[in-house]
Amino acid sequence: MRYGTADEAGMLKERLDIAKSLTRKWVDQEILNSAVILAARRGVIVLHEAFGKINYKPDSPPAELDTLCSMACIVKPVIATALMCLVEDGLVGLANPIVDYIPEFIGEGKDKVLVRQLLTNTSGIIWTNKFGDILSTKIEKGEIPPCEPTQDPTTNLILLLTYGIPLSYPPGKEMRYSDVNFYLAGEIVRRVSGKSFDSFIRERIFDKLGMKDSYYYRMPEHVINRVARRSPKLRFQKENEDDYIPLWTTTTTMDMAIFTQMFLNKGLYGDKRITSPPSVYEMTHNQIPGVPAKYGDEFFPEANWCYGWAMARQWFDEGSMHSPKAFGHGGYGTVYLWGDPEYDLVGAFFTTSNKTEKRYMEHGSFVNVVMSAIDD
Repeated sequence: MRYGTADEAGMLKERLDIAKSLTRKWVDQEILNSAVILAARRGVIVLHEAFGKINYKPDSPPAELDTLCSMACIVKPVIATALMCLVEDGLVGLANPIVDYIPEFIGEGKDKVLVRQLLTNTSGIIWTNKFGDILSTKIEKGEIPPCEPTQDPTTNLILLLTYGIPLSYPPGKEMRYSDVNFYLAGEIVRRVSGKSFDSFIRERIFDKLGMKDSYYYRMPEHVINRVARRSPKLRFQKENEDDYIPLWTTTTTMDMAIFTQMFLNKGLYGDKRITSPPSVYEMTHNQIPGVPAKYGDEFFPEANWCYGWAMARQWFDEGSMHSPKAFGHGGYGTVYLWGDPEYDLVGAFFTTSNKTEKRYMEHGSFVNVVMSAIDD
């Protein structure tokens, strides 16, 4: 990817300027605390701007183009990509039961849950608040065994509880979005590869793509001052708010744009191949035709979910102009990332919100304006 003009990319500068001014307005109105936005077409970056402040203090540093943002749930396509690398290596089978790789995954009917059902959120496993209470009790009683050297301690706690979670519905019958699925997918990667998940994705994905600003779970101390706090109630690794390190994953708009462009390039970026064209096809096409979905109080007659990615027109449309081929993923905060093979376009909308609830309204408007800039 390279920076260039709107004309080179077949886009209208005046429309991209509207996307820029609209985002600035949301920050000025204090709807968003910060925003880093990016749009690229045909590998040409035509919009890359930063607005607002990275934390919620009066003397906060401003957001920059290389501000680190919470990856939130857009880590799921990354996890899915890592698993597909092992599928291509012949070490994991998508149609194999999870128990083949994680023997502790036990319970009535759980021997029938397949690996691919983790990637499509159709495993029958969902997380409820009561499991957090059970985990707290186990910790208090000292019932948590030490984790292996390649395992992250917090992930270990979640997985130990997940192994015994009963199915909430028969696997494959419907889709219910659940983080638990991807904790398990990441654990398969760790066990089969023999490496920590962080090491595996750095070796097979991040380093190959030049994603130097992407960190899984924890980051080095020297980049902490570049992190945008995604909401006023974010959890910290340290009690001192002045020296915080956000949990989970961090990245930049540029890194994730590169990751998405790789999918538009059918698994290739520069001279580095991450996955094969067949894997990219499977990851960006509906894998569960005819399967319904429930999400909160909403019901969808057909889920339209891929391996890790979602079909953007169904899940993140918000009245937007995504093409039917567009794939994407959103995350709390709000962050949103999409790729559109129809128009060879990548977009990223990474923000921190002054609201504590999830917000998805602004990204839909951003998508609309960016897509309207296409001129050929």
